[in-house]
Amino acid sequence: MSPRWRRRMLSALAIVAGLDAAVYAAYTLPRWLGEQRVAERQKELLDEIQRERAVADRQRRHADTVRSNTEDVRKFYETAVGGRTASLVSVLRAIEGMAREGGMRPGPARYEAKAVKGAPLDRFLITMPVAGTYRQLVAFVQRLEQSPYFLTLDEVQFRGEAKGGADLSIGLSCYFAAEERER
Repeated sequence: MSPRWRRRMLSALAIVAGLDAAVYAAYTLPRWLGEQRVAERQKELLDEIQRERAVADRQRRHADTVRSNTEDVRKFYETAVGGRTASLVSVLRAIEGMAREGGMRPGPARYEAKAVKGAPLDRFLITMPVAGTYRQLVAFVQRLEQSPYFLTLDEVQFRGEAKGGADLSIGLSCYFAAEERER
């Protein structure tokens, strides 16, 4: 090959390489860069989807908890808490009956009604002196727990020693639907 042909070949090769570089710079490089940006954006969006799914799952669990709590509160008010006028006498008789049933000797009880702040409930405080043994007191507390009424044992005070046991003062609370809610 003569030097002249070599120069022509080199010139042609340089022109083809230049055209190739121009086509690459004008067409291939922008598309490749665009695909890179699309891939990066796709990754960002997938990450955002994962974050949003996590937020949605937390909100769904929170909503389920709120629904469950709302249903529990509704059931509580419908089943555990009765109206005062309808069941007060039966509750008081049941408490005295539970004390006598276990062999305890209940004394005269004092009663006091108070509104429960932040809830449509009235709290009925019952203070009752009783005489009995520790075992009888434990059995009485177990009967209170099994009672169909919403009762809480607030306090037990030791008042003195009696023959074969102790004199105690028991503080109970019973909850009823507030007067406004009953109407």
